[in-house]
Amino acid sequence: MKSLINFPKNLDNKNALIISEEGSLVKHLVNTYNLYMVNTKVITFTEFESNYNNMKIEKWDIIIFDPFSMPLDARRDNSQQLDNYIHQIGSFFNNFIDLLSNPCSILSLLPLDYYNSYMNRPNVASLCGLIHGYVKTIAIDYAHRSIRANSVILGYIKNDPIFSYSSDFNSIENRTPISRIPTIDELIMPILFLSSDAAEFATGQDFAIDGGLSSTWGFDTSVDYPGSLKI
Repeated sequence: MKSLINFPKNLDNKNALIISEEGSLVKHLVNTYNLYMVNTKVITFTEFESNYNNMKIEKWDIIIFDPFSMPLDARRDNSQQLDNYIHQIGSFFNNFIDLLSNPCSILSLLPLDYYNSYMNRPNVASLCGLIHGYVKTIAIDYAHRSIRANSVILGYIKNDPIFSYSSDFNSIENRTPISRIPTIDELIMPILFLSSDAAEFATGQDFAIDGGLSSTWGFDTSVDYPGSLKI
């Protein structure tokens, strides 16, 4: 229990690399990491692709991969844009991870599309599936090097172009068992925990931080549906 008791103190002086474009979630994540004495570097995907050989020289204890911070038309078929996404995702998982020489925690931040088909955003869902596959492979192939890889499935984030999806048939509050949208801190703190030594036996998993939204499959939790068991 030692590492758990010391959380979040066990984040002190760790080095975190966040591969992401600017966004409210990342800004809050950086501020929180800094609060807990984590040395944090944020790099865009373009900078990462041209500098990942330099990135490998540094010792990273935490790597946050935020693929959907890149611009993406989530509803239209844009094969060129998808090809660019796949290339950048592959550069991270196929090239960069193999260059790492020290134990670390890798977290991919993903929306709920992979789980909830009713969102009707096939581009996002397909990319989520691709990243999930990479995460599982990394977790298996690099566990012997104490490299952990997990997916963090995030629920609703207000005003975010990917995470603030809407529904035509019921509200986000009604589809969430907790019946409200989360604060940014409620998303950030579990990410901190999963990236710390307190979660060192967790790898290859999907952690949903969504107030139970992924459990409802889009149903309105405030409605008594026909056919429900009645005694």
